[in-house]
Amino acid sequence: MFVFGIALLLVVFTGCSEHPSDLREGYDEFASEFLQSRSARRQMFVDSVVNPDNGYSQLRFQNYATDGGWDDLPEFSAPTASVRVDAQDTFQEWPTLGELDHESLMRLGEYAFHNYPVGFDAAYEVLAHDPRLADDHGLWSDNEGRLGGLVNVDLGDGRFGVANTCSTCHANTDGLGNLVAGLPNHRFAPGSPGSAAQGLPAPWPAGTLDVTSDAIDNPAAISDLRAVRYQSHLHWAATLHNSPEALTVRIETLIITSHNANFRPPRSVPLAISYYLWHLGKEPRSPIAEGKQTFEAHCATCHRTDGSTGPSVALQVIGTDPAVGTSSARGTGSYRVPSLYGLGDRGLLLHDGSVRSPTDLLSNDREANGHNYGVDLEPAQKRELIRFLDSL
Repeated sequence: MFVFGIALLLVVFTGCSEHPSDLREGYDEFASEFLQSRSARRQMFVDSVVNPDNGYSQLRFQNYATDGGWDDLPEFSAPTASVRVDAQDTFQEWPTLGELDHESLMRLGEYAFHNYPVGFDAAYEVLAHDPRLADDHGLWSDNEGRLGGLVNVDLGDGRFGVANTCSTCHANTDGLGNLVAGLPNHRFAPGSPGSAAQGLPAPWPAGTLDVTSDAIDNPAAISDLRAVRYQSHLHWAATLHNSPEALTVRIETLIITSHNANFRPPRSVPLAISYYLWHLGKEPRSPIAEGKQTFEAHCATCHRTDGSTGPSVALQVIGTDPAVGTSSARGTGSYRVPSLYGLGDRGLLLHDGSVRSPTDLLSNDREANGHNYGVDLEPAQKRELIRFLDSL
């Protein structure tokens, strides 16, 4: 029987000092506190906040790790089955977490990334039964037959639902049909179930979503989660300081709010997912030498060749559309500097996804506003820089 065993987790975390290399990148320093201590979770959230006055922060100040808040919600870990193009998987209960070492967390994190229901939507019910329509809406299908990261969920009492998972937006296939976790799905264009069939456009450009709640249409590009560990901030608007703690709390609250605060995930779910994501980009790529000098002269103020980034940048400095950065929901008056890890196959660039490639980014003729760095380079320098960026 697969159940997330919190009691088992606590026992294993208490004894993890015997294997200090099993938990990495700071997770061994906070994991047990995240599972056991409400006050510790509260402090993790508080430490991550950039602008305490926006709607995102205020909602969490009121409800996260507070008396009568989201901690009191029932846990949700219903059996799920992956939606497949030609068949349906068998429903699986949630796997028991064994010893809390690197391998166990990665295994659980990967499973939850692809299987934990993040949000239910009537549109998914339709798309799950119509692969053609699903493709029209940009849902991926991989060489194992999985469809868009959708899962059937056994809600009990004979009721079932269809939900998306993290991998619906934050995974995509390569040229061979292999699913690449963390790669943004730049084709995803959600909308009403019949919109594609009727020739109606999705509400936002493909590969972008409006995740704010400010009643203003300001979609942002789906993020590349392979680079998450290299970011100084989370969210395009630099809403949160990034760290393993911040990422874990962010995932937990994302799942809660996506389900309208009707339930919360077992705490091992956000912990394992964040651990898994933190290790997707564990080893930075070694860039080619050609173009490095141009990069260091024109890009290195904000970006690093090891994937890391500088601090967030004020909206007026970057010059792109400020709507997301000024949003009452998540705004901080700045945008995060995106990591360049995996830039070559990311698909959409800039916070609004208005640029599709490094070539377009450096073009004198592009329509997108802002981020004009490198546009005035000589053609030979641009070619060198583009090859360098594609190698990161």
